[in-house]
Amino acid sequence: MGRVSAVPAGAVIKRNPLVGHGLDRQQAAPEEQHSEQMRRAREALYQLTLSADGRTVQFEGEITYGLKARLTQIIEDTPDLRVIHLGSPGGHVFEARGAAQVIMGAGLETTVSEACSSACTLLFMAGTRRHLDPQARLGFHGYGLSEWVHLPGYDIDAAQEKDRVFFLAQGMQPGFAARIFDRPPKRCGTPIMLNCGPQGF
Repeated sequence: MGRVSAVPAGAVIKRNPLVGHGLDRQQAAPEEQHSEQMRRAREALYQLTLSADGRTVQFEGEITYGLKARLTQIIEDTPDLRVIHLGSPGGHVFEARGAAQVIMGAGLETTVSEACSSACTLLFMAGTRRHLDPQARLGFHGYGLSEWVHLPGYDIDAAQEKDRVFFLAQGMQPGFAARIFDRPPKRCGTPIMLNCGPQGF
């Protein structure tokens, strides 16, 4: 006969919410595995590489979900970090805004040696000091939604204006800021390019 544990009078017995709904730990595991697989898949789209002296982190690849959290962790773990070097064709605007705020909060400088386009420009403009190598280019174009994204209430013009205000606050010349979203998003492969000239920042 099995042992029976006594329950004190007035005690509240808490039931496992997974039990009784057919959701035990073994059934929940596939969801956790899928979440982990998605995280790894997103992280595979970009690289964050620390320099040997811990003063520079290099970001290369696509801006996707999770970048803000990883960048935050690197900054917390690397107190001597001063510069983030950027090389990216862009990606998710919302994640780029979050990463830009992290860069600003940490007071990092931003540098580009080749190309930083689309949402990457938000990261570049977040730098306390910004540097473009002679051959470097920044690429700008209008915003758009991916074919598989359906957001009928999303206001693209408002989103562009929000980031235009950010660019102006960070020192972009008004004349250039007025036309950074003129290039249609379908032509994002050839965005408006800007080198480190008098139109600058």
